[in-house]
Amino acid sequence: VAQSLCDGQNACVGDLYSTGLAALAEVRRLLSSDAQLNTYEASRQNRRAYRQASHRLLVPIRNREIALRKSPTIGWLVELYPDISDFHLTFPQVQGLNSSWQWYERGVELSGLERRLHPFY
Repeated sequence: VAQSLCDGQNACVGDLYSTGLAALAEVRRLLSSDAQLNTYEASRQNRRAYRQASHRLLVPIRNREIALRKSPTIGWLVELYPDISDFHLTFPQVQGLNSSWQWYERGVELSGLERRLHPFY
């Protein structure tokens, strides 16, 4: 799967959320082994290639929930997509929504304040 993502083909995770994480780790390993990252430009090209490949990995959303086993619950899917129940997002988008939802749910502690802030993005 990782090689096909690097070659420009899309893929959709179909079983576990961790399968997507493993695929992205393999993409990073493939790109790092091929690259000579000793210059700034080479490093930027590697990051660009990783971003392009990672955004080809799709996650199915059904009834505004991630349709993968052992996946996190992301409340933003209901908030941001009220009129669409079945669609696909890229894996990095899902990771970003998950992080954002966790910050919103748990709050962010800032020193100097005596309570948590719950940012709404």
